[in-house]
Amino acid sequence: MSLQDNIDSLVNMGFDASVARAALERANNNIEVAVNYIYADSSGELPSYSEQTESGALGPVQDGHSASTAIPIEDDIRDKIASYGYGAENQEIRLDSDESEHEALPKYDVYDDISRYIRAPEVPGVLLPVKIDLLEGYFAPLLMILSNIPAFRDTVLEHEFEDYGYSPYWWKKERCLSNPDVTMEVQRLVAFLSSDSKRAFASIRTLIDASAKLITDDYESISEFIQFIYSTIIELFGKLGWTSKERLMELFTSQFQFENDETQTHRIFPVESNYFYKDVYRIMHSLLWGKDLSRIAQHGFVRLSDVLTISFEGNGDTVPGGGFELTEEFYPQIYTSEYEKLVVDKFQRINELREEVSKINGQNMQLKAFKGKRVAALLESTLNHLSSLGEDGKIQSASKELEGIASHILDQKTLNTDKLTALNKERSQMDIYSIDYILGEHKPDLEPWILVGVILSERQFCYRTEKGWYTFVYELEEGKNFTVTESTFDTIRGQIRDYSADNFETGMVLLYVRKSLLTSSRPIINEKLKQFISTDNEKVTQDYEAFMSQQPNKKEDAYVLVDM
Repeated sequence: MSLQDNIDSLVNMGFDASVARAALERANNNIEVAVNYIYADSSGELPSYSEQTESGALGPVQDGHSASTAIPIEDDIRDKIASYGYGAENQEIRLDSDESEHEALPKYDVYDDISRYIRAPEVPGVLLPVKIDLLEGYFAPLLMILSNIPAFRDTVLEHEFEDYGYSPYWWKKERCLSNPDVTMEVQRLVAFLSSDSKRAFASIRTLIDASAKLITDDYESISEFIQFIYSTIIELFGKLGWTSKERLMELFTSQFQFENDETQTHRIFPVESNYFYKDVYRIMHSLLWGKDLSRIAQHGFVRLSDVLTISFEGNGDTVPGGGFELTEEFYPQIYTSEYEKLVVDKFQRINELREEVSKINGQNMQLKAFKGKRVAALLESTLNHLSSLGEDGKIQSASKELEGIASHILDQKTLNTDKLTALNKERSQMDIYSIDYILGEHKPDLEPWILVGVILSERQFCYRTEKGWYTFVYELEEGKNFTVTESTFDTIRGQIRDYSADNFETGMVLLYVRKSLLTSSRPIINEKLKQFISTDNEKVTQDYEAFMSQQPNKKEDAYVLVDM
């Protein structure tokens, strides 16, 4: 914008024209910095900025340099500036009395790096969040993980809209249509992730903009926001057909019954810090049956959703006992009426063992002491006394009876010791939290839920594909960038263990999916979405080839995965 255009904008905001001109000249025509200057000096009569004051151009001198501390702009003024299109991209420029201006070093922006536009072979497409530290950022990892589930992917993509539009910069921030539909934008991003798109990455900006009117509540936790996402997807795609709604309900909705026959639905299971335990079974046991398992078999699932989402609400508390042990398979069937008897039987046997051990220990106490006196010592001293009295028949008979009693006590102690050894051995092999112990021979007959995603924050997550695990890290503070790293489950499990034991600030979200839903299948994409992807492939190929033609020393396979 020209100086006069910015002066006119400030005048429209209610500032005097001469004051606006002076402030803009002083701020090198940066409208946001100019407003800072005006408000910094507004406590008294506004000075003439065209002249130096006694204390220098930027206010009172401190340690030989003029002060350059930024003055915060009130929110309503900042919003007004934003409505004129300023301030969103401008970085504050720091000045001092010795130098007129310091040019900020350019920050890397992947959106401007054409060499990164083409998707590398075998590397998943990437969705980029818009800003840091916003719950909306969880849209990106969640959609990427869900798009790897064929049942979700195909349900989303099967509906066809008449016109999807196209913008050359849809992947950055431009709308393809003037009034985009949320379902259409979800479809567009899922198609980008699932189809033969050649583009390496795309922003979720258009989806966030389209869904802004739907986000009417202030969500205080990750679990609340993901619950909103699931519910919104079910509602919006459900309007396109009953079959879609039914499929999505099966994917995300579990039914849970309490002992009073009250039934509730759940789409995510939040875990507060006082329920942080070292594995998923200890957590679910405690959530459903109480920390002491006193409500075992009283509460349980009536129906299990195909996608089970567990959210650890991080607030700085860590997982005790060395951190959380991630498990790749999960058998939630033990929390249903059909299989909970297996748990009940094991739990009852543990209680029986506890009672048997307590009974034997009580017997041993009686064999050892009576009315505060040690039985063995008392028998020994009595026998010694009788032996000293001579060989009288009655005395000899009494001695033999006492010797028999002492022998019986010794035999009973030995027998009790053997019983305790056997009971303790059996108890040591009983782990009420071990799925192998609970299910036993039934385990091969049951279908597990498979871990498909671990979200640590809106900037770091891992997910499972047919080819293996990938870790994604976004950089949104100093520029815009991302890395994609091939990984293994063992590596991720070790990282989660260390993170949860030491710094669990943002918690994490786990997604488990019924194994049968992870079948290999080609995505079902409607024709108009195929046309959209085809058009975009032509565009990204043209941009990339034009760029590479000007880079004779660069190879087209220069994309390299960067380790975390």
